Parts: sequence; C-alpha cells; structure tokens
Amino acid sequence: MNDWQKEYKLVQHTPLIHFQHSEPHACLRATEVKPKLDRFLIEQLEKDDRFGDGRWKKWFVGDGSQQSFDYMMRITPNSEQVERTQSIENGIERAIARAEHRPPNASLHEIHKNYFGNMASGNNIQDTVQAIQETFKESLFYKDGLTLTIRCFIPELLTFIDEHIRGFFMMHNFGTRQRKGFGSFTVDISTKPNEPKGFDLVGKYCPNAYYCKLGNDVNADALLDAVWVISAFLRSGFNRGEGNYVRGFVFRYFQREKNPLANDKAFVKQQVLHNVYNEATRGEHLHPYGNNVRYRYVRGLLGTNENSRFCRNPRGGTREDRTVHNIYIHSAEGVERFPSPLLFKPIGKFVFILPQKMPDEIFGSEFYILEKKQEEEYDSKATSDQKLNYLKQECKGGMIKTPTAEELAPGAKSGDEALKRFLDAFAKDFNNKTSDKGGGYGIDDLTSRDVFPAKYLRLRPVLRT
Repeated sequence: MNDWQKEYKLVQHTPLIHFQHSEPHACLRATEVKPKLDRFLIEQLEKDDRFGDGRWKKWFVGDGSQQSFDYMMRITPNSEQVERTQSIENGIERAIARAEHRPPNASLHEIHKNYFGNMASGNNIQDTVQAIQETFKESLFYKDGLTLTIRCFIPELLTFIDEHIRGFFMMHNFGTRQRKGFGSFTVDISTKPNEPKGFDLVGKYCPNAYYCKLGNDVNADALLDAVWVISAFLRSGFNRGEGNYVRGFVFRYFQREKNPLANDKAFVKQQVLHNVYNEATRGEHLHPYGNNVRYRYVRGLLGTNENSRFCRNPRGGTREDRTVHNIYIHSAEGVERFPSPLLFKPIGKFVFILPQKMPDEIFGSEFYILEKKQEEEYDSKATSDQKLNYLKQECKGGMIKTPTAEELAPGAKSGDEALKRFLDAFAKDFNNKTSDKGGGYGIDDLTSRDVFPAKYLRLRPVLRT
C-alpha cells in the first residue's frame, strides 16, 4: 500500500435502499459518504487540542468555502454477488393478485416493513403497475462486503482519517430510511473480549447511547425486526385488538402528573377532525389536563412527517368499511421535515440507539395540520410566501407547536441533555413493560408476531452497564 492511499474493508449489516438500485455495480455511493465524513472530521478536529492552531483548515479543496477536504474516495463491491429484494416484481405480483382475488406469490422477497415507501397505486391495474415500475425502490446487500479506498496527498489528513474512519461508520447509516437501521456498514474492526462489536467506539463517540443484544443466528431481518419493535414501543404503539394494545411511550411520557401536555393525536381529533369524531369515538377527551389544555406536537420531536392518516373505527368491519382521513403537516418555518434524533445502528447481534444532536429549531416550532380541502388550497398557492400567509391566516385553528426543551425534560440545560433524559426514561419504561404479561402496557402476552421480539429485548446504556 502506498503512503498516500489506504484501503478498508466495509462489512454490510443491513440492506441498503439505493435510489439507483437497477444500475450494474450499484452500491454505497462515495457522493453520499464523503460529505458526511467531511462533516464528521470537522467535528473531531474542532474538539482535538492537537489542531487548536486551525492548520487543518488548509486541507480543504480550493479556497475552503465548500469545506470539502482534499482527498479522493472510491467504493467498490468485493464480489459480483448481491442480494436484491425484487420489490418491483413483488409489488406488481401483489397488485395483480389483488385484482384477480388470489393470494400473491410468497417467494418474492420484499424490503423489510421498516420501509414504507413502496405503496404506489393507480385508478386501475394498468396505472398501478406503471406507478410501481416508476417509483418502487429495491434494496441491495453485499455479503462479501465492499472496499473503501481513500487517496490523499496530505499525510496529516490521511492519518487523521485513519484515526476516525471506524468511528465514523459506527455513527452513520446510509441510503433511504437510514435512521431506522437500513444501510448499516462498519469498517472490519477488532474489539475487546466479551464486548459487542464496536462497543468501545460507540462509547467514545456517543457516550449516551443504548444497545440491546439479540440471540444467536441473527440475520439482517431479525436486526430490523428489533429496530421496528423498539421504534413502535417508542413512538406509534401497537393496536392489535383487545388485550394487545400498546400506547406509544412518547404519548404517555407527556401525560405526567406535573404540567401534563396533550399530544398531537388528541389535537387532531379535538381540533382538526372535530366533525369526524364525537365524544364516544374521540377517546383523547379523557385526559387529566383540566381546563387549560396545552396541545403539543410531541411526535415531531422524534421526526416530523409531511402527512398522516387517521382511521375512523379502525377495528370495526372490513378494511373497505373503514373511513380513512388524511391530514397534512406543514412547518411555519418552511422546514417540512426534521429527521429523528435517534439513529438505530444494527451490528452483528446488537442494535445500538445513537442519540443525535437536537437542532434548536425543533423546539417550540410551529406546525400547521390541515385537512384535505385545506391541503388542496395550500397546494394551489404559487409561492412559498403565499403558502405561509395562507397557513397563518386561514389555518390558525390547526397550529400546534412542538414541545420546548424545558417541556421535554424540565431542568435540562440543553436539547441534548433533554434528549438524554427522555431516552433514559424510555429505556426504563421499555425494560419494565416488556415482561411476559406486558406489565402496564396492557398486552396479554407478547407472542404475537408484531411484538414478539420485545419479549427478549432489554435496553442497556453503553457506558453505564
């Protein structure tokens, strides 16, 4: 190996959802990895006393305005063997099977249910098939891994990259749905005896992280199953009929005895879809908030959505009998999406939960929740200023704020500390409530396929074990 070049073997742990999946040799893209690595290196350099003189700023390409370090990166598969999900074929087969009133071919492999993007449909079977062909994504998995090659003629920079490259891959996923565990890679690393793979790296770069350990014979689907069930317990909850109901922790967390907050689901039923739900079906009218109800977009702290669905009487009758109401969510600041501050990193037998830096903008931020007719009117506006004026003038009743950092964790000195306290509370709750009988969750047993992994999972802090 030359003094100006280093190679690293990348081990792939979960499928990568690639926007160019159909292209030959499609794999992890250097155009995605390098900007992330550059930002990560800058963070480490700013904290490193060895570089307090700022000499590293001369390592940028050109005048440094783009903050892109002067090195080249190439990523190549170690073999031609790649596992593809056949999502497009699967989607077409399922659409045709529905039209022909028959069960679909179960042999076609789909992307894990953690990915919700492959849901195209049309007015007829022909339009649906065309929509699937145009929009469906597939995932890629290289069992033999990838090779990352870095060429750099600045020795000090190359040495610094080598020092932090393993930590970088431990802290990041790639491709679509990366926060939910897809696109997990690590540099082939050795670890201390009796420790999870990369345990020491997680402790170094993300000391407030949690992890859980799975059993033997773990594959990528099992890792993503664990991510899915933890995410559901945290945010959305489960509703599988009587005796199998779990309310998402984020809703219960803010229903504390002191200064409780009403959540966005209650807000939608009480304020936005008030003509759809009555006192018997609304549910959320039974709350301890008194006369001074403070609604907050609590789910927004775990990642904002552009739209959501509310199902009237979800457990009654057939799917066709249920009435689904779409709602649409827009930011008053023009930032439609905030990513989740929690990144799931599946590796080997372990799933790490890595808290990310909470942007100040997410706290106390205004969002507007619109019905379908309002959304159509909103879309008809030609400019962003016109859209914003419409929200503030015509949709006042649909305005809801995300909690502040103080509301998330009273007494916390920063957003990051507030997130740490929230994650600590969730881990305690998750571990206490996933007993054989579900504890306070109200689950009769945890043997249903949807929640089965929760029976065996325990969340543990990386540095406080």
